[in-house]
Amino acid sequence: TYESVNAVPVFERRDLKKISKLISEYDFGLNRQLTVSIGVSQFARDESIESLFRRVDSALYQAKSQGRNKVVSEVH
Repeated sequence: TYESVNAVPVFERRDLKKISKLISEYDFGLNRQLTVSIGVSQFARDESIESLFRRVDSALYQAKSQGRNKVVSEVH
């Protein structure tokens, strides 16, 4: 059910940047560096799940367009 969305831990932007940095610095044995772009938002009680996903998707595409290892948050 969608109620489980409320149980997801809230990450601060600095935490997500740290995760991105750790991924880019870790040797996965692939002979290339991995990077991660992150789009994030907070669920508002008055919105639909579909609206939340549209905002997160928009934030992800913004992060990707800004380059590697970017974190973009989208607010409601």
